[in-house]
Amino acid sequence: MAEDYVRVADAADLPPGELMRAEAHGYEICLANIEGEVVAVSNECPHASWPLHIGFLDGEEVVCAGHSIAFNIRNYVKVSPYDPGIPRFPVKVEDGGIWVASS
Repeated sequence: MAEDYVRVADAADLPPGELMRAEAHGYEICLANIEGEVVAVSNECPHASWPLHIGFLDGEEVVCAGHSIAFNIRNYVKVSPYDPGIPRFPVKVEDGGIWVASS
């Protein structure tokens, strides 16, 4: 399947060390700027479904505002068979925008 990128935000609106909410392809997405690299994941905490964008970044870890649970947002690894994981989305920064694909 071809990757169908849509522009979800201006790159200038997501400085390093910050999180923000976006929507693309029918999904609510959390964008994170980790030292200039933008990562796009589901905006739902895999622990208790809190919106991730209201938490904060601590290096590569996102800290959920719900229960202060932290996990590496760049390379999240499921910790047990019961862990639902966190969906990731292809992302690129180009032409002053942040673009997210569905697959």
